[in-house]
Amino acid sequence: MFIDIHNHLIYGVDDGPKTFATTQKMLSAACKDKVEQIISTPHITPGIREFPMKTYREHLKQAQEWCEENELPIVLHSGAEILYTDSTTRMLNDGRVPTLCDTPYVLVEFLPTDSYHRLTHAADELCGAGYQPIFAHVERYECLKHADQIRELRERYRVQIQVNAGTMLEKMGFFRKRRLMKLFREDLVDYLSTDSHNLNTRKTCMRACRKAMLERFDREQLKRLMHDNALEIIEY
Repeated sequence: MFIDIHNHLIYGVDDGPKTFATTQKMLSAACKDKVEQIISTPHITPGIREFPMKTYREHLKQAQEWCEENELPIVLHSGAEILYTDSTTRMLNDGRVPTLCDTPYVLVEFLPTDSYHRLTHAADELCGAGYQPIFAHVERYECLKHADQIRELRERYRVQIQVNAGTMLEKMGFFRKRRLMKLFREDLVDYLSTDSHNLNTRKTCMRACRKAMLERFDREQLKRLMHDNALEIIEY
């Protein structure tokens, strides 16, 4: 069984599903994929674009009730994927941006072209304010070309690292694949999550990812990446 800390399944709030019917289908697909808990993480851009918090809370509750009524064995939690801006920490402090499961954990993303200095500045600021940053889909950032940078983010700046499960199923060049595999070999990744947005191009794929990675990594490491570490957030 898996826990997914990065998923855009709540409809009508970002570039995920547009209708509740699609949310229902995504929940059913996640259930078939053996996902037992999901932290819902709609995109939020603090200070740039107003987030429909009331709508999000209502649609999340609707999805939670649907799971209960249909005896779907999935527990849904609140959260957000926050694009780091100069307003992020202030709006977190004001309670205008949700953390993961109402804990100090925050899932943060950056523009693909942001500099390494911007990432370390964000980590410094968020940790200084009492948050535990998790950097989303680090494989996308142009500034993170070396495992030593990920190691520094983790050890010096206390950042946790998330990689998309779907990335591990993509065809990729030799050097990109080697860089990614090095992160896992050196235990520099904390979470494998779906970043699911829909039922086709960005669907849930935890079982397929685990199956593919079992060729190189042991079961206990994958259990930590796809369940145990996420459970620590939920049970914080």
